[in-house]
Amino acid sequence: MMSRGKRSKGGVKRTPPQSVPPLRSDSLTAIARSSIEKGPAVALQAVRSAAPAETFDVCHIIRSGMGRPVVRPPSVGNQHINYDGYNPPSLWSAPYSVLLGHFAPVEPGEWWLQHSGEELLAPVEGSVQYQFRWAPNGKLSRITLDEPVPVGSILRINPQVPHHTWAAGDRGATAWLIMRDAANSPSAITLNIPPLDEQKPKKPSDFGPVPTSKLNTPHEFAMRAWDLGRAFARQRMAANLSLKEVAVHCGVEKAQLSRFETADARANLPINALVRVARFLRVGILDLIENADWYACSARISREVSTPGFLPIELRPPGLHWLHTQSLTINESDGRLPVDPMLDVPWSSWIVLEGTVLMTWTSKERPRIEVAAQGSVVHFRQGRPSLIEARERASILEVSYSTLCRCGGDMSVRNPVSPNYKPHHHAR
Repeated sequence: MMSRGKRSKGGVKRTPPQSVPPLRSDSLTAIARSSIEKGPAVALQAVRSAAPAETFDVCHIIRSGMGRPVVRPPSVGNQHINYDGYNPPSLWSAPYSVLLGHFAPVEPGEWWLQHSGEELLAPVEGSVQYQFRWAPNGKLSRITLDEPVPVGSILRINPQVPHHTWAAGDRGATAWLIMRDAANSPSAITLNIPPLDEQKPKKPSDFGPVPTSKLNTPHEFAMRAWDLGRAFARQRMAANLSLKEVAVHCGVEKAQLSRFETADARANLPINALVRVARFLRVGILDLIENADWYACSARISREVSTPGFLPIELRPPGLHWLHTQSLTINESDGRLPVDPMLDVPWSSWIVLEGTVLMTWTSKERPRIEVAAQGSVVHFRQGRPSLIEARERASILEVSYSTLCRCGGDMSVRNPVSPNYKPHHHAR
C-alpha cells in the first residue's frame, strides 16, 4: 500500500505541496505583478479597459428621461419620495449627487430626517413643502415654510435640522435635488441598486429617521441638530479607533461615549470631556453648533436681465459650504455666450430647466458641441463649457463644487440683500 504522505524524523506528517491554479491575466494579482515589473501604466491601462467610457471624458450628459432609479440609504430615506439619478459618472469621485425627486402629497408623520451636509431643491412641476423641528422663542415646535417652494425657485436647507418634505396640495411634485454628505461620500446619498420587493423594511438605525418622541426636549433636539455624535463617530472610524480606545485616551466612560455618538438622551458628557474628545478626534464642534442656527433660505432662479450672463443665486448659508449656484437665462438672439473657465472648480453640473442649448467644450484638444434640451443634465470635470448658445429662450441652473464661494447674498435677517432673497433663520 502506498503511503499518502511522508513523516519527518520527528514523526510529523509532511503534506505534499498543492498545485497552484494558473494565474488569470486579468486578475488583480496579475495586474499588480505586471505593474511592479513593467510600471504603473500597465495597471492604469487594465482599469481603463474595464471602466465605462464616460470615466475618461471631461463632459458627460444625461438626457431628459434617461435618469436611472436609485435608492437612498435607509438612514436618510423617505418612502414617499422616488428618485431618478442624474449623477456625475461614478468613477469621477464627485462628492455630490444630482437627483430628480418625485414627491407624493403625503402629510408628514412622526419621523424626521436629519443628516449633515448640504441640500438644494428646485421644483420643476408642482410645489414642495418643508417642515422643521425647531425652537423659536425657546419652545420646540413644528415650523412649516410660509409658502411651498414653487417652480422657478430654489431652496437651500440645513439638513442637520430635523425635517419633513412632501408635495404641497393634492397632486404630486417633481424637483431637482442636489445633495452632499458631510463625509463627501456620494454613496451616503444614493445607491445604484434597484429596490427589492422581497426586502423587508428595516428598523431605523440610531443614525436614521428620528421619531418626534426623541425630539421633545432641548437636550434631545440639540443632540440631533448639532450632529456632534455622528461627527465624532465618523472621525473615530476614519482613524480606525474603537470606542474603548477613545474613551481611555480622553478619560470618559465607554458607555457614555457610545450613548453620545448615537444621540441617546441619557448621554450627558461634561463640557470639558466633550472638548477633550473633540480635540482628540479633531472635530470642529464650534462650526457644527453654529451651523444649527438656521434651517432654510430660498431665492428665485429665473430673472429678467437686460444682457445675458450668469447671476449668482443668493443662497449663502452662515457657515462653510461647498455647493454654489448660478443661473443663466439666454435667448436665441443673444448669440454665443462665452463662459469663464473657472479652473478652480473640480466639478460642475448644469441642469437645463427650460428651452434647448448648445454647449461647446474642448476634449482632447478638439472642440465638441452637445445639444442639451429641457430636463437634461450636463456634468463637467476640471472645467466648464467654453460657449453656450440658445436655440430658444433657455434657463440653466449651474451647481459647482468649490472651496471658493460665488454665491450672492448673506444669511442675515436684518439686512437681506435682495427682495428675491428669503432667509428662514432663528436669530437668538
